[in-house]
Amino acid sequence: MDSFGLNVKRSLYATLTFQEHISTDKILSHPEAFERTLKFVFGAGYLLAVRAVLREIKKEFDIDTSSHSSTLSDVFSIVEKEIIPEDNALVI
Repeated sequence: MDSFGLNVKRSLYATLTFQEHISTDKILSHPEAFERTLKFVFGAGYLLAVRAVLREIKKEFDIDTSSHSSTLSDVFSIVEKEIIPEDNALVI
């Protein structure tokens, strides 16, 4: 989420923490809460934010999603199950 800048990133994390009660290390397990947070912070432009997040995750983890749906839930699930070992967490 570096493409959003530090202040927006902080706003997203604060909203996740205080409104959704989700810590950053639990984002992958709660894609619906993350999407609600994007809607809250970005309003009508949240779909652009979702695309930017998806693009960044796919690039960072070299995910070929041509055979997968490109929703936050799908991509988070791929990262959580296939890339991140169970004892590690991803902070987006």
